[in-house]
Amino acid sequence: MQLRGDQTSMSFELSGSRRRAILSLAPLIDVTFIILIFFMLVTQFTHLAPVKVELGALQPAVALPDRIDETGRRRQARLFVQGDGKISFGTFQGSLGPGFAQALRAWSNKPEMNGEISAKPVLLIEPQENVPLQLLIDVMEEVQRHPAFVMKIVIPSRSEGPL
Repeated sequence: MQLRGDQTSMSFELSGSRRRAILSLAPLIDVTFIILIFFMLVTQFTHLAPVKVELGALQPAVALPDRIDETGRRRQARLFVQGDGKISFGTFQGSLGPGFAQALRAWSNKPEMNGEISAKPVLLIEPQENVPLQLLIDVMEEVQRHPAFVMKIVIPSRSEGPL
């Protein structure tokens, strides 16, 4: 405050320039990316689907008869599934599709030489070691569309070698 003679005047002067506050966005961006990474890690990207698996029940051991009744014997067929998607079933060599379904129908309708068999035929599915599980499930679903079969999966032991 300055006084000059008979005049009284007041003047205020700020020394230096006043800086305006600036908000930095770098920490906000860092927190946003951390939250984004967290949600990406906890999110599941796979689709889970149920697979129906019937487990065998325990039964007491039964002695086998000396002779097997020919009329009660079940037909058996082997279906080989290879890792590259090829399927071998009887005379059929190929992959899943209409040809495979037709081969299943033809085999299930095939008459037996000794008359008609009362029990459903057994289809033994033998996958190779490197068969993807999804391919095996697709083959099983196709076989289940033909209720004329009893389906069993046979896993060869390592001593038997490749199929």
